[in-house]
Amino acid sequence: MPYIALIAALLVREGSHFAAMFSTNFTTLDWWIVALYLSIAVVIGVIANRFTHSVSNYMVGGRSVGAALNAASYMGTLSAPRHNRAVAPDPA
Repeated sequence: MPYIALIAALLVREGSHFAAMFSTNFTTLDWWIVALYLSIAVVIGVIANRFTHSVSNYMVGGRSVGAALNAASYMGTLSAPRHNRAVAPDPA
């Protein structure tokens, strides 16, 4: 396990590519907002998990979704852009 500390030290040494990749302009307030957002997402997931009893129940919403919401979801799926072609990397 001492190799992990060595690798971590090499990756984050000053001026390295990896240190620049992980640097941010976030302030403390920004990190609090991120933490609050993730906390709310976890709470919503825990609450939703109480009502989901199987994978099929999850996939179809318990078959209790109304016709209007079903139609809106279907139209949203059909109108989504299709990006199925490969994108070449930049030559730089």
